[in-house]
Amino acid sequence: MNSSEDIISHGNMPSSMDKVGRKAKNLKKYYEAGFNVPAFIALPSNLSQKMLQNQIFRQEIVAKTAKELKAKRYIVRSSAFIEDGNGSSYAGQFLSIGDLDKDGLDKAINDVLAHADNYLKGNLEGFSLIIQEYIEPDISGVAFTRSPSGGREMVIEYGHCKGDDIVGGNSIPTQYSFYWNQKHIPLRDINKRIIDIFKEIEKVEGFPQDIEWCIKDDTFYLLQVRPITTIDSITYEQMLFLDSFMPTNEDFYYAKEGICESIPRPNNMTFSILQKIYANNGPVHSVYQKYGIAYEDTGFLKIIGNELFYDKEKELISLLPGYSCLNKCYEPKFSRLKGLITTVKNIYRLNTISTDYDEIFHLLRDKLILQYEERGVKHAIEIFLENYKIVFEINLLFGFAQKRLSSLLEKESLGYSSIISNGSYFTNLSSYEIIPPDNLTGNHLDLSDESDFVASTPRASDYNPELIKWWDNLESTKKSILKPVMDKCIILEYLREVSRWLAIRDMNCIKKELLFCAMKNNFNNPQNIYFSSIEEVIRGSFDESSCINNMERYMGFNHWRLPTFVSSSYINKVKTLQAVSAGTAKGILCNIDSLPKDKEGYILYSDCLSPDLVKYFDRVEGILANRGGVLSHLAIMAREKGVPVISGFHVGDGGVELGDNITMNGDSGLITKDY
Repeated sequence: MNSSEDIISHGNMPSSMDKVGRKAKNLKKYYEAGFNVPAFIALPSNLSQKMLQNQIFRQEIVAKTAKELKAKRYIVRSSAFIEDGNGSSYAGQFLSIGDLDKDGLDKAINDVLAHADNYLKGNLEGFSLIIQEYIEPDISGVAFTRSPSGGREMVIEYGHCKGDDIVGGNSIPTQYSFYWNQKHIPLRDINKRIIDIFKEIEKVEGFPQDIEWCIKDDTFYLLQVRPITTIDSITYEQMLFLDSFMPTNEDFYYAKEGICESIPRPNNMTFSILQKIYANNGPVHSVYQKYGIAYEDTGFLKIIGNELFYDKEKELISLLPGYSCLNKCYEPKFSRLKGLITTVKNIYRLNTISTDYDEIFHLLRDKLILQYEERGVKHAIEIFLENYKIVFEINLLFGFAQKRLSSLLEKESLGYSSIISNGSYFTNLSSYEIIPPDNLTGNHLDLSDESDFVASTPRASDYNPELIKWWDNLESTKKSILKPVMDKCIILEYLREVSRWLAIRDMNCIKKELLFCAMKNNFNNPQNIYFSSIEEVIRGSFDESSCINNMERYMGFNHWRLPTFVSSSYINKVKTLQAVSAGTAKGILCNIDSLPKDKEGYILYSDCLSPDLVKYFDRVEGILANRGGVLSHLAIMAREKGVPVISGFHVGDGGVELGDNITMNGDSGLITKDY
């Protein structure tokens, strides 16, 4: 038998430490750091082949191990060099045998080594063994210090069973998910102090960890620590940022919704314009006032990193001060008496808004005809905010018309997306047609958007035969109820697109004035002025160096993709696929980076339904997106161009990955993988 240094135990650090796997090294490290690790011995890889082939030598190892550990029960575990690495864990690939007495160690060692020898194709030089005191657990568990799917929440699973039953999937465990700074953590059966142990382990490793543990007689035991291999360093960087950025003494719920989908990363100037839109006495306030609705600017727009979010609680109370969404499900509910009268009045008036559009159509048409006079940045902003009243009002009316139509279609075989995509079959839009403006750049309100302007106009095409059959077979009474609501929706959706032209034209005017102002101030790159604010430009209190500093801070977050929502308490949001634009498409799923320039037969995957995706319409069969809905501007253009679109999809859902041949149905929201 080799020297005693070949056996690595709790109490020594032998020269052969480089001949054991990471599992053994981690157990050693955490034992020495003061964590409660069951007593163990590690047998280095240079002994593995001899132990497998020589029973006498193996029995000598057993005798020495029993003398060293003096345990009542044992477990034989693998510690392969390829296990528990940063790139791959090889979790469960090697055999472990537990709950053994001394007499069972010889066979268990042989069986574990034989299994490893087969798996590693005879390369036992890369395989070491751990013999450890076996703890018969009262509770066994696994903790992921961060969700392996990439969320910043901690996930704990545990049960009153053996640890193998948890990690092997043989037991249905109790599971809890919660954020590190969550105030109320609903754990049962186990002491919440173990959460601090898991946090400490992540801090020691400097990366999210997968931890196996157990509890016996109220004593916590650490059994294994390894990195979570499905999280990369950039994702972890985001997690730490969000942990440090989010409030610790109040509940919150921030989400990417509405305008966040079309302007995901507004620069300083764009954000200051957005704030003007929602300010008291701004266009939103004025439109609500027109309809007798009380609105208060609560500052609900929020920048996290450089991404735009809504503070959903503040957004809610801007119209319904008696409501709150800071509850278990983050759903709006009546929660406070303060603002009750305002809330009741606003709900009544919001539900009785007329969706008549003739007057606003004529106003919109006249505004688009008017020529802009170049009179400086302040004047351009004033014109934009005045005209944005029309934009917001049309969006408001359209939202109510769409809600009413969707409600009427709840029990019908075809939904809103199918009807709107075939709108010209039902409604003649010729009397509402407006010629798009010339020489515009961009497709949304982001000043930095330099994409080619694309205007969607009504189209006549091959209509969905199922839709025609549905309409022909519909009872006349239902038709008479549906037809006027459908007409309003179809016309308002078109006017909503036209109002977008007005907003983009006015943003082009602001852009022109800003660039002229920058050149007057001797900017080397006039576009750097986008990283100042409206107030700074009007006061003249800006210079290029401060703009560049702002830009560099902004660009420092560009490699991140923050979650769709961020909240103070973890909630498992169930994502559902949503049919956005009707039609069926077949093709290879790809993202923007892998989309060929000169080939057909591809379906594009994008994080959100951003309006600038229109430039890919002529190159793709359809679009799948993680977020974005039927009310997004991209949805309007997709329906008018006949491009099928589905949202609520994320790569990996249903086993569908980039590079797969798929079929998508924009009528039903169904996505299938073609084999």
